[in-house]
Amino acid sequence: MGTYSHTSEEMIRRIVDCLQKRWENSLRKRAVMGDGRSPVPLLDGLLAPWRSQERYLRGADLRVYLAGPSPTDQLDAT
Repeated sequence: MGTYSHTSEEMIRRIVDCLQKRWENSLRKRAVMGDGRSPVPLLDGLLAPWRSQERYLRGADLRVYLAGPSPTDQLDAT
């Protein structure tokens, strides 16, 4: 077991992108739980965009919602 001494910018970008998507998926799933609020102010603020999406989807197929695009996907286009 060694460490990579030749990590490229592309490798780092791919890892960061993957971790970002995991984080967004966890926020999306958390926003669907209960009323989508958190008593922790920082987390509650992070859940806000997902909460507003979830409101429109009450009664819809949440499997489609959970697999859908994230509010930050617009940032990828720039």
